[in-house]
Amino acid sequence: MPDSALTLAAFAHGLTAAHIPAAVRDNVALRVLDTLGCALAATDADWAHAVLASVSPWGQGGRSTVAGRAERLAAPMAALANGTLAHGLDLDDTHAPSITHASAVVLPAALALAEERGLTGSELIAAAVAGYETITRLGMAAPGAFHARGWHATPACGAFAAALAAGRCLDLAEDALASAVGIAASCASGLLEFLEDGSSVKRMHPGWAAHAGVLAAGFAGGGMTGPRTGLEGRFGFFRAALGEAPDLAPLLGTLGTRWETLEIGFKPYPCCHYNHAYVDAARRLREAHRLDAAAIGSVGGGVPPAEVPVVWV
Repeated sequence: MPDSALTLAAFAHGLTAAHIPAAVRDNVALRVLDTLGCALAATDADWAHAVLASVSPWGQGGRSTVAGRAERLAAPMAALANGTLAHGLDLDDTHAPSITHASAVVLPAALALAEERGLTGSELIAAAVAGYETITRLGMAAPGAFHARGWHATPACGAFAAALAAGRCLDLAEDALASAVGIAASCASGLLEFLEDGSSVKRMHPGWAAHAGVLAAGFAGGGMTGPRTGLEGRFGFFRAALGEAPDLAPLLGTLGTRWETLEIGFKPYPCCHYNHAYVDAARRLREAHRLDAAAIGSVGGGVPPAEVPVVWV
């Protein structure tokens, strides 16, 4: 198999709506609605105001919409803002095998450029699917390994996905798409240290990946080159982040035949997807035993529910 960047670039470049099964196209359309809803719900949060206050002056003069705002910004800044909003309430979708939040990265990048360039819905979906199939496979190549080393897999793997989605929107040639992947290797980042004190920077991670991907594609379109071995090379992304490079061939070999996009789960609750089963269990216990707040508070010494500390993951 050729270098991974070339394989991903060839897939993204050749992908059209006609090549994508109807079930996948319909699934992505739902994801657009879900992601925009997540972003709109977050617009009044304190951290949202902090991000928007920063990006607005830097993005003036653009044509890309920020959720819940009348002004339009330059595409990289709109992608940063919308990715942050989409992820901020922990309601955005999750691909469990890769432990990544795909839509909050891929769609802000694709939507910003699709709007800027006046693309059709079919063109947007093709760009988004290129991104979805990339972020999920890169995370699946080392499931759990990023988190074990302190990396947040969503932005780390997401920069490559956003670069390909953005590159499709920019109609980059296959060679330029491969360069965008290589450039994204120098932009991929995101640490889990926010877990130590609950810092709000975690909410920005998908937005940063979307922003980086848009810029990587733009740089590639302007003639900047990136290493073809940016993913698996001696000093590439995987070896730098994890100490070794996994075999990507099996995962990339199913591009266009197996659609990981369909395996991305929508969230019913605003919390880490690992907690959803416990929320379901608690709801069923409450319904089965007719528990109310007073009864729950009487367990374990009568600590009122309002005084139980909440830990965000």
